[in-house]
Amino acid sequence: MIIALGSVILLAAICLLGVAVLLPGAPSVPLDRRRPFEPEPPSSITRLALSGVKSFERLLAGRTVKLFSRPELENAGLRLSQAEFFLLVGIGACVGMLVGLVTVGPFMGLLLALLAPFVGKLVLGFLAGKRRTAFDSQPGRHVAVALRRPARRAQHPARHRRRRH
Repeated sequence: MIIALGSVILLAAICLLGVAVLLPGAPSVPLDRRRPFEPEPPSSITRLALSGVKSFERLLAGRTVKLFSRPELENAGLRLSQAEFFLLVGIGACVGMLVGLVTVGPFMGLLLALLAPFVGKLVLGFLAGKRRTAFDSQPGRHVAVALRRPARRAQHPARHRRRRH
């Protein structure tokens, strides 16, 4: 039953991909003549993603959600907003659920979907640790260079006075 359902979903996805590739024809008027002031118009997927991010940001605006907070994302070196990362984890959960459902069964799909936030936390921790170790290796070199150079304040103050003629 599950194999048949997975096969039907896979066949439907292949058919939809074929229809999406074959149906849209090339327009007869070039793109630069149709929209001369917009260098590259956003695609429908981009518009959908931006509307999803904006609506999710409005949802998070009045709340203080500590999961995947802005400081965590900055420590990991990511330039994403909290809403973008939430949507990324949500999309990962959906993909995990579909892969688990098609390959093993509904229990595995649910398990993979529930593991997505933990994987997001692990990725943030890994990126933050990697960035922290890269940063920790830098001060040793800078301190060694700074100690080799004599500071201006440590020298005799008479050397640094301006001479007036």
